[in-house]
Amino acid sequence: MNRGGYYFLVIMLLSIILLSACSDNPERNLVDEFPTEEIPSQEVPDQVVIPDEFYNLPSEMIVPPNHVLDLLIDGATYRSENPSLLELNHEGKPQVAADAITGEFTMLTVSIADQQKEILVKVKYALSDTIEDVNGVATITNPADILVLVNKERSLPADYVPEGLMAPEIPFYFSENIEKRWLRPEAAKAIEEMFAKAKEDGIHMFGASAYRSYKTQEALFSRYVGTHGEEEAARFSARAGQSEHQTGLTIDVYHANITNGLEEAFADTPEGQWVAENAHQFGFVIRYPKDKEEITGYSFEPWHLRYVGTNVANELYKKNITLEEYFLEENFYTFK
Repeated sequence: MNRGGYYFLVIMLLSIILLSACSDNPERNLVDEFPTEEIPSQEVPDQVVIPDEFYNLPSEMIVPPNHVLDLLIDGATYRSENPSLLELNHEGKPQVAADAITGEFTMLTVSIADQQKEILVKVKYALSDTIEDVNGVATITNPADILVLVNKERSLPADYVPEGLMAPEIPFYFSENIEKRWLRPEAAKAIEEMFAKAKEDGIHMFGASAYRSYKTQEALFSRYVGTHGEEEAARFSARAGQSEHQTGLTIDVYHANITNGLEEAFADTPEGQWVAENAHQFGFVIRYPKDKEEITGYSFEPWHLRYVGTNVANELYKKNITLEEYFLEENFYTFK
């Protein structure tokens, strides 16, 4: 047998052996001899589409108490920095607390997928929600609110008397414990702190007049009408019900020399300048500032301080605006 025939015979024998082995186990597959590692299948997550409404969210919103922020962002979650002021209602929507106070604010974080946006939510009541007609008089319905707006278009109820009136521990021009010495507790505490700081700075002032009842204001305005005429009297004095003094949140302050009464020249004194520069730090504003008579209805009174709380006082001071301007209707639901 030649060599080629020998190799052919060997190959044939090996083939017979392999076929025999496979026939003994017909389910056996040679692939089984070399198993491969199974790679688990991976689900590709659906890509989250961020709606345009999310990118168009404002950086600031001004809303009244009890207002629901219906932001209409599908799939979004919300987190409030101050849940007692702004919390999620039963529908999962952010809602301002019903007892929220104008001037309060908190940060709302809106999240969707890995994106976040923050909205500064400020509380401010709407003027139209706090007025009613009483015998032809536009009468305020929230007289006890720290930020109640009283002016020639918005009158306090004739029978309104603030609760808790007290005499602050500051010097007055008179010694009697009479009504014009009184303030509401929050205003009394603030004026005490302000006078203490003024004294530290070498400024010495006196209280001239604080609370004034409806009847007292009625008599005072009548006297001014008799001496100045009604039109002129209305420039510097309020009719009964339209005086901020009735709120118990207002006080007139002055320096030691009050011989000639309260005068605009107080603004140019060290005391008047100190008040203008520092009153807001204690929650007070000069209620009737210079060059704002067309807005407030009253001439410049640098001595007339109104307590509004530090949040709003700082805002009014920085923006150089009046309380009327602060409450402009177009400021509501503002997107900035």
